[in-house]
Amino acid sequence: MIKGKRNLAIDLVKGVAIIAVVIGHLDNCADVIDYMPYKVVHKIIYSFHMPLFFIVAGFFFRPKSFYQDFKRLFYPYLFIAFACTLFIWLSSLDMTPDYQLERVWQFLRRASWGSGGYSEAPYFGKAPDYLPVWFLCALLWCKQAFSLITSLVEKFFKGDLFILGVISFLLSVLFTYIDRRIIYIPLSFNQGLSAIIFFYFGYLAQQINKRGTFTIKKWHLLLVSLVVLVNLPWGTILLAGCKYQCYLLNVFGATGTTFIIYYLCKRYLVKIPVLVDFFGWTGMHSMLILCVHSFLIETKLLYPPPSYPILVLVASILYCCVLVWLLAKIRFIRRLFQLR
Repeated sequence: MIKGKRNLAIDLVKGVAIIAVVIGHLDNCADVIDYMPYKVVHKIIYSFHMPLFFIVAGFFFRPKSFYQDFKRLFYPYLFIAFACTLFIWLSSLDMTPDYQLERVWQFLRRASWGSGGYSEAPYFGKAPDYLPVWFLCALLWCKQAFSLITSLVEKFFKGDLFILGVISFLLSVLFTYIDRRIIYIPLSFNQGLSAIIFFYFGYLAQQINKRGTFTIKKWHLLLVSLVVLVNLPWGTILLAGCKYQCYLLNVFGATGTTFIIYYLCKRYLVKIPVLVDFFGWTGMHSMLILCVHSFLIETKLLYPPPSYPILVLVASILYCCVLVWLLAKIRFIRRLFQLR
């Protein structure tokens, strides 16, 4: 279904996924993390939520210059890093100058690394903890790398999708290994190349969709559902640290989950106006929601006062969405995040 020039089903998928991101990051909240239903939901979320965004990006891939991608992805990263730095400095004005500098320096170190805290690599392996907006840097490198290999495959192999898939798979495995065992590269470079296999699956879906010859059948859903169910016990993917419990199973499990979410959104969610409005809006504003959510985490403003776990979940989502709704009215923010 198309709304204007946008694919409504994809907006719904992104909307569901970004809300999953917000819920998944509540694992630092004591009221929620000990709540058993949340533990189950958390495990499900971490089996697909970040791979899904790379798959969606791959579905809409078309080659762009480095500057275009840099402006689209890295400018918001710099903006949220600046906003967090400013808040950290202002909130420590009553402290000693040395303490102020130490707090600001520690955050700037984290911002320069992007992803970190998980790597066991001997070189630059002890990076500080990651920022939730690491995804923006990773997607920048992923898109540029994929653009390069598609141009090479087009030139030497006539755009063969199988060859493209093999190269994407090898790059993903290679940089997952590099991040875990050799060297950690700043600004989420390893993470972007590790996730390129998900980007490829999104691009593959784009090519299939262009041909218009694929129809979803019941046995497709059954097969994908089986893969997803088998994957769940070993499905946790910490893409910020290039961590997979079982690489191949996790890759197909996350891709299958994305497929099922897309099918459910296109087949059923579009028939519920209230949910279409909410998830359609969150999908259209997903990058801004990610950045605002990251700011709330970094500044410790995310969580409402201790209360019932369900109330914490609902309040956190609404809190983030209200702030995004207000910010989206500012012309500078709309231009920076390319909101229509």
